[in-house]
Amino acid sequence: MKNTMKLIGIIALAAVIVLGISCRPREESAQAESSSSATAVSANAVDRILDEWESMVDGYAAVLQRVMDGDVAAAAELEDFDARFGALETQLNTLTEDDFTAEQAARFEAILERLTAGLTF
Repeated sequence: MKNTMKLIGIIALAAVIVLGISCRPREESAQAESSSSATAVSANAVDRILDEWESMVDGYAAVLQRVMDGDVAAAAELEDFDARFGALETQLNTLTEDDFTAEQAARFEAILERLTAGLTF
């Protein structure tokens, strides 16, 4: 039951992140162009965040599989992911849809799909 609640929490976190990024209001194009050089997130920074998120999703899926296979010790490892996902949520929430290249947006969605598929029973 406790692990099921964690899964629901992780899925909810992923949904909040996706909604937060896709629903941010866009600035007027003139304003955005004038301030984009000062506030834009570099493509490399987005890639680093996506790398970290992908690594966490893969690690979480592996630990979750061990828990489902009956590994009691792996259940404790799930606790570590709570703090890591919280810190990553903060980083992801700084991004807007405009910060992503087309490739990064596709990668973000692919990671999200893997997360959702990996958490489905």
